[in-house]
Parts: sequence; structure tokens; C-alpha cells
Amino acid sequence: MPSTKAAIFGAKDLPRTILSDFIEERLFRRLNQEREERAKFMGMNIDEVSSQMQIFTRILCFYVPCCA
Repeated sequence: MPSTKAAIFGAKDLPRTILSDFIEERLFRRLNQEREERAKFMGMNIDEVSSQMQIFTRILCFYVPCCA
């Protein structure tokens, strides 16, 4: 019987697409911008502000209807 740990997959285990890469990049840029704003607001160096997130984005279904 296979272990339940082996059957659990996350987004990072799925194939990447151009769209998922684009969304991931935009998300990381925005999170870094928000981190810089927090550091500035708190009067801290950006290295002192927490950024312990790992985010993986994958597109599971993308459908574009055909135009007639």
C-alpha cells in the first residue's frame, strides 16, 4: 500500500507554463514591493522584514473558446 505522503503533490510538482511563469513573476514583484513599503513604514532595513513565503503558481485548466 503506497504511503499517503507519496500521493500528495503541490503546485511546484506540476508542469510550468508561460502563463504560470508570468503570474508567478508578477506576484513575486508585488510581494517584494509590499515588503519594501513595510520596511520603509517601520523605518527598518529591508533585510530585517520577514519574507518567509514560498509561492508556486500553476495553471490547471486554461480554455479559450474558438471564435467562428
